[in-house]
Amino acid sequence: MSATTRPIRSRRSLTWAIARIAVCLGALGLVLAGVDLDDRVRLLDGEVLTGEVVEDRAGLRVLRPGLPPRSVAADRVALQPDGTRDVQLGLRTVWRTARADWMLAAVVAFIPITFMLGWRFQLVLRTQDIALGYLDAVKLTFAGSFLSFVPFLLGAYGGDVFKAYFVSLHTDRKTEAVTSVVLDRALGLGGVLVIVTGAAAISPAGSIVRGFLWPMLAVSAAGAAAAGVYLWPPLRRLLPRRWISSSRWIGQLRRVDDTVRRLARHPGTVVLCVVIAVLRQLAAFASYLLVALSLGMAIGVADLVEVCAYFAAGVAVGAVPISPQGLGTVELAYSVFFRDYGTPSQILCLAFGVRLVHLLGTLPGLIVVGTGAYRPPPLEDVEARLGG
Repeated sequence: MSATTRPIRSRRSLTWAIARIAVCLGALGLVLAGVDLDDRVRLLDGEVLTGEVVEDRAGLRVLRPGLPPRSVAADRVALQPDGTRDVQLGLRTVWRTARADWMLAAVVAFIPITFMLGWRFQLVLRTQDIALGYLDAVKLTFAGSFLSFVPFLLGAYGGDVFKAYFVSLHTDRKTEAVTSVVLDRALGLGGVLVIVTGAAAISPAGSIVRGFLWPMLAVSAAGAAAAGVYLWPPLRRLLPRRWISSSRWIGQLRRVDDTVRRLARHPGTVVLCVVIAVLRQLAAFASYLLVALSLGMAIGVADLVEVCAYFAAGVAVGAVPISPQGLGTVELAYSVFFRDYGTPSQILCLAFGVRLVHLLGTLPGLIVVGTGAYRPPPLEDVEARLGG
């Protein structure tokens, strides 16, 4: 790389980082504009009281910092269009009244997900004749999932970079190992696509989720067509037989191409990986639902399909690398998706609660990283075991 090329790339990286942070701050600003720290009560005469709202027999009491409490009769509180009293709970009250036992249950429900991801990763590697033990696959997955929260500017892909590098240390098929990480991620997004499409298909007409149906079908059809064209033998035979030169990067592309086609020759494994991805998402949604219920959001049994699709759409939004960790963009998406199920404060707490559950559920990855357990054993240890 020339000396002039390095500054250009550095400027581009800096510009991209600044743009991502700007998107993050802009989206968070839009979300925070409708959220208050304190509770708000609107009266019939238009007056708005802020503080901590406590219900009593006569109506409401508003506890105001530095001011005497104020009692408000129930018939003096303005009503919202749905007939409920116009009382907006602030962030403090939402977190203070959240059910800690359900939050803990959400974390417990999330932990098995990493073991499912480790199994899927191991299956993908097996199609490349890379023998990575299940425990090692789980260790790498725990470490990668945890590190997704550490490299702030890399976001969700920081964990993939970690997995790609260290799984390559477990085999001499390094290109295939790194490509497998990308394929594993693609299969996971395929599971999200299946869930959103299925939820949109069975959702009632007029719902927001139903509007996802045709775009999801179009994306699925385009993906299937692209894969079919890419893997279609007659089309591949049209390529010049001497299309591989002595150039190293062309040779690496050929190995990447072989990795993709080798996975395609295991359709049963591909289907199983997508099924695991769907089950993983459903388990995650159960965990996220517990967070929502712990915050007092009004989600009933009839809403589960729609809510499941919203969580899936949030995962897709977070995967778009236009904001670090999807911070701001996911919160903004949640404010649109869940507006009928809770107040702005509850929705914002839901978004951060989901992040907290994800972090705590992958916390064992900190132990893996701290102890270096993700590294392959020394060669002499392997030879000793084989000799024994």
